[in-house]
Amino acid sequence: MAYDNAWSIIIPAGSDPLNTADNHIRQLRLDVGQRMDDIVDDWTADPIISNTSIIKTYHWSIGVFLDSNTADNVDNSGDGKGSLLSTSSADVFWQMPLIDIPVGGTLQSVLFRSYRDDAASSIDCSLFRLDQTPSRTTLGTVSSSSTAGWHDLTIGSLAHTILVSNAYYAQIQLSPNDAAGDVQFSTMTVTYDRGFALQDL
Repeated sequence: MAYDNAWSIIIPAGSDPLNTADNHIRQLRLDVGQRMDDIVDDWTADPIISNTSIIKTYHWSIGVFLDSNTADNVDNSGDGKGSLLSTSSADVFWQMPLIDIPVGGTLQSVLFRSYRDDAASSIDCSLFRLDQTPSRTTLGTVSSSSTAGWHDLTIGSLAHTILVSNAYYAQIQLSPNDAAGDVQFSTMTVTYDRGFALQDL
């Protein structure tokens, strides 16, 4: 937002009349409040909650590969991309945890960077919450578009408050069209609000 006043460290001047001090105090409060409203939900609220969005990107290698033919199906070329190669047309799964997300924060979106070499191959991504029961809840899903090549798949508008003692993870299902298919997954990017009260820092 545009601030009402430019920030200044030279006002009030020592020569200003004492009876204008109340005006300067009010202006200082206005100036601080307008600037703080850029990083918190409401500077006048109690408690004061941060509104800063955090974006974290996770490499595929932190996930768990769920397939009995891992050695045959994973691209070991060292290019940093998880790749399902041409050994079979069976589905392959990755599960990846969401690490270091704060309790009380709000999940906004999860983006998956993925690739397929033909439009008949598919990529299906899901986001889950696991409670202490344990019981699994699906927070969102997204599937590959009709376009071949690299593209981003996004689960958006989550607005989910991160709960204590719950685990969050994504699952990516790679489904090649046939033995010649190539389906790849590179990274997962999570966006969330921090959601903590400043006095808790």
